[in-house]
Amino acid sequence: MAFAGVEGTGHPRFEILCHDSTQFAADNLAKAVRTRLNGFKGPVYSPGEVLPVTVKGIFVEDDSEDWDPPVHAAEEGMHIARLTCLVWHSE
Repeated sequence: MAFAGVEGTGHPRFEILCHDSTQFAADNLAKAVRTRLNGFKGPVYSPGEVLPVTVKGIFVEDDSEDWDPPVHAAEEGMHIARLTCLVWHSE
């Protein structure tokens, strides 16, 4: 037991959104993020924390594309490449 509750393994799901004015650039950014994160494991330090969180594995579960249309006529819309990741970590 820990002071904040039961110790164990957490596995939150995160969505990472990569925005750009072209789908090509948004996809390339998502590819770079996927390459860096998928399969990562190790310590991760939060600002102000002394002890790291131990990441047991990050796994990209899904990816998709979307379009965020402009709000005003003078604006450009944004292409979105979305990565859904599962992060297993010690609590």
